[in-house]
Amino acid sequence: MELILLNLLLAVINSFIAAYIALTRPYRRARIVMFLLTGASLWAYGYAMEMYFTTLSAKLVWAKVQLIGLSIIMLWPLLIAHLTENKRFTGRKGIALFTLPGLAMLILLATNDSHGLIFREVSINYLGTHLPLLKEYGIGFTSFLLYGYAVIISSSLYALRKFVKDVPALKNRLYHVAALVVLPVFTSMYYNFLSTNQYIDYSPTLNSLTCIGLLLFVPSEFRIGDIMPLEYASILGKMSDAVLIIDQTSTIIHCNPAARRIIKNEFDLPPDDVEGRSINSLAERVEIIGHADNPTEVIVNGLCFDLSSFDLRDWRGRPASRCLIFRDVSERRNLENKLSILNYYASSIAKAENFEDLGSITENALKNSLGFSHGVLILRDGDDYSQVQTWGEVSENIPDVYLGRLSKITQVTTCGLVDFISETPCTDKCAGSDMAMLCVPIIDNMNPRGVICIIREPEFVFDENQRRLLEIFGNHIASAVHIFDNENVLKAVQKEEIKRILEGAGRVSNMVRHDLRSPLQTIRNAAFILHKDPTNEKMIRIINESIEYMVKIIEDLVYTENYAHLDLRTLNLNTLIQQSLNQMLKPTNIQVEQNLYPEPLEGYFDKIKIQRMLNNLFKNAFEAMPKGGTLTIETRRSDNEVIVTVKDTGSGIKDTEKLFTPFHTTKLNGMGLGLISVKQTIEVHHGTIEVDSKLGEGTCFTLHFPVGESYAGNNTTMVNTIINT
Repeated sequence: MELILLNLLLAVINSFIAAYIALTRPYRRARIVMFLLTGASLWAYGYAMEMYFTTLSAKLVWAKVQLIGLSIIMLWPLLIAHLTENKRFTGRKGIALFTLPGLAMLILLATNDSHGLIFREVSINYLGTHLPLLKEYGIGFTSFLLYGYAVIISSSLYALRKFVKDVPALKNRLYHVAALVVLPVFTSMYYNFLSTNQYIDYSPTLNSLTCIGLLLFVPSEFRIGDIMPLEYASILGKMSDAVLIIDQTSTIIHCNPAARRIIKNEFDLPPDDVEGRSINSLAERVEIIGHADNPTEVIVNGLCFDLSSFDLRDWRGRPASRCLIFRDVSERRNLENKLSILNYYASSIAKAENFEDLGSITENALKNSLGFSHGVLILRDGDDYSQVQTWGEVSENIPDVYLGRLSKITQVTTCGLVDFISETPCTDKCAGSDMAMLCVPIIDNMNPRGVICIIREPEFVFDENQRRLLEIFGNHIASAVHIFDNENVLKAVQKEEIKRILEGAGRVSNMVRHDLRSPLQTIRNAAFILHKDPTNEKMIRIINESIEYMVKIIEDLVYTENYAHLDLRTLNLNTLIQQSLNQMLKPTNIQVEQNLYPEPLEGYFDKIKIQRMLNNLFKNAFEAMPKGGTLTIETRRSDNEVIVTVKDTGSGIKDTEKLFTPFHTTKLNGMGLGLISVKQTIEVHHGTIEVDSKLGEGTCFTLHFPVGESYAGNNTTMVNTIINT
């Protein structure tokens, strides 16, 4: 009974896998695998039912079902031909050669009663009715069985020899696979010809286990661990991008309809002959762009494709196959080439000295990029549209006619396609035909300066890309016209800009001196105390911390104040405030009051940047109270944030809106960068700052820092972002 249940279970598993492969892998080699699985399932199922039933007629029916499954299994050499890419047997010739013996077997089985070539005699086993029938086979079945043994063993040895030669690294594994394949053959041979015990045949069971084992470990395109959901085929089928999946031997194991169309059109291959083919056979006709091992683009017969790839892992987490996605970017590449040409001519336009040069450059650019050999460029020089230049076979009176419409066209600041038919007579060469024009206004600071038109036969349609390219080139022309009109003004602006840049560079250097002054003074004071008391370890620690603080300031200059580089750690904000106060020299006429939250205010902070921020705020407060006063520092906590308040009793700030404007300062020797640094530090910690100031009463800065669970880690990374990614 256990053997019956085992065979039934194996039959169901093989049937399920066969149906799944038929639904998800609609190509020739997959169909062969599906038939082999179906044959194994029929063999195991028929054998289980033969043992289960007790009547002679029922047992005979299921014995015939077994032979049907066995005849289907004889398609194994056809699968070997596809796996080894043996073209002699993968076409109609191979199908006929390997299916005719099985068909002959089925015909003899159906007509057995008239000749007895399959079953010569059958009877109930006298040892038990739940044992298989006692059978005496005829010459037809014996011949078919010997044929099956021969073709399965010979084709398996042929495949083993070829694969060992092509992939010597898998030699040991291939030997085990070959042994697994021929094991059911030897057990069947032993049962039918050598054994005297004709009661139990384990060949159907071993054959079913072999099929499942091969699907688990051998061909990567059929491994159970790699079988994807039914939605997989549906998703790939709807994709416009071409998708190929290849195994570790570079054999194509799956491609979507888009890939089949491209391969059929560009490589002239039948759609059903793609899977099982080595991708290297296609690569010979492909131009690869990028590194050979990791190309980024491929070109096939003038079509350009972006290539992206990634590994597909099996159920054990090991790379099993690779997915290649090809996106057709031919139109984009063509547009990029045209843009490249336009950009090349843009540099020439920038060097143009007059309207004549501008017209000549425009003609060359549009001929070489857009491919238009007929056009007109009309520009306004002063108050009149007197600068008119044409190229190609354009009638001399065309510009005069369009001048009447020019004012209307150039009022459009957002251009659309302007296709219209000429109302003027044509030259002899274009007599009897009209013209279509694509016109784009040339706009300089919202003022119309002219129009550029390209002319072609009306049966051609101007597309959106051509309009955009013409607009881009029109913008370059507008820039050149602007230079003509404002050359002196531009030079003055450039001179002023250079002066402002140099002034900003000087202020940046002042900022460095500003930030280093405080730690240097701390080191000086600590050194003085050490001179008196060399054993004072506290002063040594203060000196080391100040030096570390200065080094960090200098290192930050490498990133040009790039606050994206944070070293976030779990720190107590109260402790940072105490350390900053200890490092500063407090004027004797200023009193510092601290109302700190009684519990640690822990959060993720960059220690150096927070201390620089606090030093700036405390120093500004001291400088705002030259005659003395009170600096009040308060910390508190709300739901998901900590709040720091820094309040002084100084003179107050008149214009708080400009506080965070670069280089804005109210100090005689200031450079206006201290509060900019404060604001940047707060923002990269995802916090906010508020300023409240009254003249004569003082200024209060309120800082808000989030400390919720969602904000953690280095480099200002949000935990929720990591999870969502």
